[in-house]
Amino acid sequence: MQTLKQEGIKIPDDISVVGFNKDRISRLIEPNLTTTFYPGHEMGEVAMKNLINHLGGKSKGVLNNTNTIILSSELIFRASSLRDKTNKKNY
Repeated sequence: MQTLKQEGIKIPDDISVVGFNKDRISRLIEPNLTTTFYPGHEMGEVAMKNLINHLGGKSKGVLNNTNTIILSSELIFRASSLRDKTNKKNY
């Protein structure tokens, strides 16, 4: 974001910037960074449970894409992006 600013590119007017994993710094930088939240800890738990079940013969097909596991994620809008380019309000 610093390089974009140095090059005269305005955030979010000219370009939107989105971060990953809801890092604390996303609220401290200017403009505040739009970011995603994903359940990394839960993903690890689910993966480990599936691996243990697979290795123990308790599940079939877990490692060959026959099961789908859906975990919630979230996009957190902040000032580094605009939802609607015609509405200059920051989220």
